[in-house]
Amino acid sequence: MHLIFLLLVSLFLNGTAAWLCDRQCGGGRGSIVPRPFGFSAGCPVVLSCDVTHTSMPFLPYRGGGGDDGAATSYRVIAFNSTASTFLVTVPPSCTRDVYVARSELSGTNYGVSSRTGLFLHGGGRCGASGNSKTACSLLPADIMPGLLRAAQCGAGENGNESSTAAVACVASATPKPNNTTGVREDLFLGWEKTEKANCDGVLTAAVYGGGVASPEVGVAELGWWLDGPCAGKGAVSCAAAATCSDVQTPSGTVGHRCTCMDGMNGDGFAAGDGCYTEVAPSSSRHKIALMVVYGASAASIVIMSVGEYNATF
Repeated sequence: MHLIFLLLVSLFLNGTAAWLCDRQCGGGRGSIVPRPFGFSAGCPVVLSCDVTHTSMPFLPYRGGGGDDGAATSYRVIAFNSTASTFLVTVPPSCTRDVYVARSELSGTNYGVSSRTGLFLHGGGRCGASGNSKTACSLLPADIMPGLLRAAQCGAGENGNESSTAAVACVASATPKPNNTTGVREDLFLGWEKTEKANCDGVLTAAVYGGGVASPEVGVAELGWWLDGPCAGKGAVSCAAAATCSDVQTPSGTVGHRCTCMDGMNGDGFAAGDGCYTEVAPSSSRHKIALMVVYGASAASIVIMSVGEYNATF
């Protein structure tokens, strides 16, 4: 009996160790992120915390130029627990290298979703391969010149700063409806397309499809997962009222996601908030206003609503 008790205690500690996770950025009134995100090594999906400036989360900095990447890294602005995705800012830049962007937008347990289109720029053969124009075709023709000016990309062809001749677009097919019988294989952007575009940098990104009325420019959607298939770790990580689904990660391995059943709230995890029927406070769900500078001058601003996302900070 004593051995059984010790075994149960050991299983409990092992099961909860991964959830000994600091989810608050900056302490006090700092931002609190939803599970499985957090700011310590025990969190399944680790983010960085900008304690010095805004107490806001951002992707872990993997670039050079100093230890503090808060000013140059990608800030997290909203979460969608139902879709297992979150949004990060991708402000227009002409100095964002393609390979560095891929590294910084790809984590151990997250990657760029297939609802995100990338706008590439620079290089003598940029766009020469006839890559996908899906993302470009969703934007008004007058937006791209303004993005180039806002990013201070310099002169285009014939000395025209607003030239779009050296801009290429990379996009994936819109994800298919949820399939509960197999592994989802269409959830993430194929970065190999950026290599075929022969461009030097990532100008910015846009999110489209999946109920979005118009593309949100200046942001990227990232999808996340937990390690192992539903038949393994997923069987114990999801709450009783949650659905476990297998997903193919960008590296080709199989991970899983926990999602509460329709009509229920919560994070879907047995070690987290689980799933519940209470209505969430109205203050915890609201549209996030995103500002993107474009058009004839830097003073031209467009406000776009990301209504399907809920902000927790």
